[in-house]
Amino acid sequence: MNALVDIAWLAGILEGEGTFLFGTSPKIGIQMVDRDVLVRVANIMERYIDKRPKIAEINRVGINNRQSVYNIQIYSQSALIIMQLIVHHMGDRRRKKIWQILNGYKGKPIEDVRGLFKRLTLEAAE
Repeated sequence: MNALVDIAWLAGILEGEGTFLFGTSPKIGIQMVDRDVLVRVANIMERYIDKRPKIAEINRVGINNRQSVYNIQIYSQSALIIMQLIVHHMGDRRRKKIWQILNGYKGKPIEDVRGLFKRLTLEAAE
């Protein structure tokens, strides 16, 4: 599939279901009952962060007859890379939150993704 379409799709899922946090490090979390959607999220993220995010099943003690809930959480540099890729696709509220995280992170330098955008644009044009 087209990389730019995948990034836009990922942004849409994270717009609706994602969480963007900054505690001790930047974090993206997503939780849902649709494991197949999280598999696609993990596949897309893996292409850009060079490691596969773990899909965890949440143990819901004492709750019977409910669907399983799954989540993905990525941190630090991995979260920053994904935030840079999706920030321009996000709605106002989430875009503001992501920019606060990107501008406030004092750890390692954020990997420059301008070259990645250029490569994706060229691939999309082919």
